[in-house]
Amino acid sequence: MKPIEQANGEFVAEVNGKARTFKFGMLAAKLVEKQGEGVSGNYEMMGLTLWAGLMCRFEQNDLPAVFTIDTMLDWMDTMSDEDLAQALVISKTAFERIPNVNSLVEKLLGQLPDGSPVTLTGSPSRKQLTK
Repeated sequence: MKPIEQANGEFVAEVNGKARTFKFGMLAAKLVEKQGEGVSGNYEMMGLTLWAGLMCRFEQNDLPAVFTIDTMLDWMDTMSDEDLAQALVISKTAFERIPNVNSLVEKLLGQLPDGSPVTLTGSPSRKQLTK
């Protein structure tokens, strides 16, 4: 396995007797956000996060047609402590990119996260725009 920072949000672990690929990134974060309404406990959030990671590789993982968060919570019991911890660390690392990227976009658009304008330095290009 590559070091966590080089994993590109992917992690393979044995889950419920099969090697399965988790993919944590923007799509997984969207699934967590969409399905996370009403989720309050740590266990539920861990199950939701891992469910989203497996769902991003649904076909590759040959998941059952009805694959629920409760199923993932049950499957978590089949994972080793090390794999469970590593999957959660990789998901956390991947999801932390989202506010960082959002901040960069705001800076590029000319606004800082606090709403104040960015002071541009340098001079405008003298190059003519052509079609």
